[in-house]
Amino acid sequence: MIKTKWLPYAYLSLLILIMQGCTTPTTVDTPEDKDKPPVSTDGRELTEIEKLLLQAEASTPIEKTEYTLQAAERLFEEKEYEQANILLDNINPLMLSVLREQQLWLLRARIANAQFQPQLSLDWLSKLTQTDILPLEQQIIRTELEVTNRNLLGDSSNALNLLIEQSAMASDEQRPQLNETIWRLLKSIGTETLASLQNNPDNSYLQQGWYDLAVESRTAGTDILQSSQALLDWQQLWTLHPAATALPTELMQILQQQAQPAGHIAVLLPQSGKLEKPSKAIIEGFLAAYYQNQRLGHPTPRLSFYDSERFTNLSEFYPTAEAQGVELVIGPLDKNKLTDLTRLESVSIPTLALNYSQENSTTLNLFQFGLRGEDEARQAAQKAWKDGHRTALSLTADTSWGQRNHQAFADEWKNLGGTVLAHQSFTGENDFSEKISRVLSVEQSEARYQELRRYVKGKVEFETRRRQDVDFLFLSALAKDARQIKPTLAFHYAAKLPVYATSHVYTGAPAPEIDQDLNDILFCDIPWILNADDSLRSGLELHRNNTQSRFGKLYALGADVYRISAYLNQLQTMEGSYLNGESGRLSINPDGRVVRSLDWAQFRNGLPERLSK
Repeated sequence: MIKTKWLPYAYLSLLILIMQGCTTPTTVDTPEDKDKPPVSTDGRELTEIEKLLLQAEASTPIEKTEYTLQAAERLFEEKEYEQANILLDNINPLMLSVLREQQLWLLRARIANAQFQPQLSLDWLSKLTQTDILPLEQQIIRTELEVTNRNLLGDSSNALNLLIEQSAMASDEQRPQLNETIWRLLKSIGTETLASLQNNPDNSYLQQGWYDLAVESRTAGTDILQSSQALLDWQQLWTLHPAATALPTELMQILQQQAQPAGHIAVLLPQSGKLEKPSKAIIEGFLAAYYQNQRLGHPTPRLSFYDSERFTNLSEFYPTAEAQGVELVIGPLDKNKLTDLTRLESVSIPTLALNYSQENSTTLNLFQFGLRGEDEARQAAQKAWKDGHRTALSLTADTSWGQRNHQAFADEWKNLGGTVLAHQSFTGENDFSEKISRVLSVEQSEARYQELRRYVKGKVEFETRRRQDVDFLFLSALAKDARQIKPTLAFHYAAKLPVYATSHVYTGAPAPEIDQDLNDILFCDIPWILNADDSLRSGLELHRNNTQSRFGKLYALGADVYRISAYLNQLQTMEGSYLNGESGRLSINPDGRVVRSLDWAQFRNGLPERLSK
């Protein structure tokens, strides 16, 4: 039951003015001050709310009610809910027009909702008996309030069904905004609840269409390929559904971000020199994806191939490419040539370089994509942190890539808030036991024992121990070394210490007999390696025997270069979007760098077992 109390308006006005900080009386206007705004005695101009309340005190009862309601509306906008309620408690609805009375109840419902009182908010809404006279925006607010309140009271399903059924009566003008509300509420519902709603046999046509749309959209996620295709499939099936002609803005943006393939692509990669071999692997993967797309009936661009080694300065290349109608450049691969591009303000043709510069680049139209071990090291830190670990040890190969991986891991771990307690590098030449003993502080344990023996006569009971303040070990080592490192960890009392590793620990080819020693190691790798049924890789395996090797990952890079080329701008501008590729889940940051999110696996019985995402 909703109750109101009645107080004198003069007392109420004084109370509100005090709450607003105006405890001094206002000055009396003289004729020459007539056109000046009212001020307090301290010279401060009155707020709009104070002016309304002063006008209310000097007006007729009907005008007084209107001014008071306006003041309460301003207080609501400023989130002064208690003060607004004090004013509203003193309004006689009989003094209001029919429209303003409806707006009074709506305002009270909004305040109750803002104060987390859903049932009270519903009680106020029940007093709205003529919602059709409200402006369109307020009609939608009223509907949203009812659904939100029911949702808060645990009645989300009925609330949503109510809103969807009400949308059937919406005008063409009302429908877009109403559909936005429905979509926002559908996104807020848990996956299990949504599945239950979708599978309800009593759904109406409207309900089933909305629930199918929500489930398919959620299943596709923000994968730029799957999400747009899921939407197109839904539109074909639900052509008569109100949402099909008035999709929520978020979904319209997905449709607008469909592939924009270049009509003419220039592949600017080395066809000679030290990078010729990796370049050929990238091109082969690129062409494999190109011809696969062609077989599926999709349009494919014209391709032109250029030897980047023939250009001392790439500024010589772009005018030629422009004259030939090139719309996208793939390359360069060489880091020095890429560095030259990053020093430019912009490149005249959108360019996807297949490497990363050392420095951040602001060059317009320049994108960067490659396979960096440092990406894996950072993701090892992120994975360990999400798993609840906070202190780490690091053991890496004494090589340039090993040192880079350690630094990338250590920097990311520090940024997350973790601590690297110790780091050791190994050469692999009979130094595993020594390095592992040092990183685990086993030598210190034994040294303490020897020191103790010097001072204690007789037999001393002692058990060598490793340090106990560490949560996990970060490992960056080739498979042949990792097979020796894991047993050595067990020898030094660290058999149960979690190990997070880069993809170097796995050769890419299943070898359960010799990989038993890798059991329990967690490592990240690309889908090309971990997917047993990759169709593109299977096709290449017919005439290549190295597709699952570390070198073979360049085929995956080439395939992804072709697939991502049509979505460069979309992935950079559409927040949260990604493309599931052969080399990982691909997104593009504001600097134009392709970011790879890798999959995780764990060795069990000598075989990598993929972990659920």
